[in-house]
Amino acid sequence: MQKNIGPNVKNVYRMKDYRTRYSRRSLLLLPVRKWLRFAYLLGFSSYKQIFRTKRYFVFQGETYQYFIHPFNTTWVNERTVEIPIVYHRIVKYPSRDVLEVGNVLSHYFPIKHTIIDKYESGEGIVMADAVEYNSKNYYKMIASISTIEHIGCDEGPREPGKHRRAIAHIRELLAVGGTFIATFPLGYNLEMDNDLANGRLGFDEYYFLKRVGREEWEETKYEDVRTIHYGSPFPAANALVIGIIRLGGPGFSSI
Repeated sequence: MQKNIGPNVKNVYRMKDYRTRYSRRSLLLLPVRKWLRFAYLLGFSSYKQIFRTKRYFVFQGETYQYFIHPFNTTWVNERTVEIPIVYHRIVKYPSRDVLEVGNVLSHYFPIKHTIIDKYESGEGIVMADAVEYNSKNYYKMIASISTIEHIGCDEGPREPGKHRRAIAHIRELLAVGGTFIATFPLGYNLEMDNDLANGRLGFDEYYFLKRVGREEWEETKYEDVRTIHYGSPFPAANALVIGIIRLGGPGFSSI
């Protein structure tokens, strides 16, 4: 309920003093309203279209729902496909058997598995470099979502080839029959793209998703994405790689 405003403070009111014009709840909602307006200006016709419309994509013969979440506006970048692909697989394992390289999933789900991250801290997160982390435990499932491309590339000073050392080290943390699944965008780390093209990256298997619309992806072959650029024609990734390492375990389809 708005308080009575005397003649001496009318000018303050006219100067848009948000503390008197809006309740505390309204103030907290202002950033959300501005964000939704921004989403609308990007071409989304309504809140319902963003959050309530169920849309799907197919990967390796399985149908997944695009992952929509306000954190990092997932529907306008690669998070919309890489999170459902990875999360669908790690939930099949007990938390003690799972290691995540790079803190991503905890922003979206309650997480109990071990996470290593060189720069982020928090409950369940071990601040460690991916090339140095050691554990007495060997993991049946190791996952990394759009993290490997930053290793050595976005660090100071830069360390060429560090992503290869990280991949090789993570392989050593796998239990027999374990699987390492990593996603990364093409066009972000050109050294990594070159390693992929020349067979030096270190994964056993590769799968590819191509962005064919602002919010639409489809599985394709490497030949169709090898020249795709990061950030063009759509923001963020326009092609995504899913790399797999299997340590004497079952095929990818049975992960």
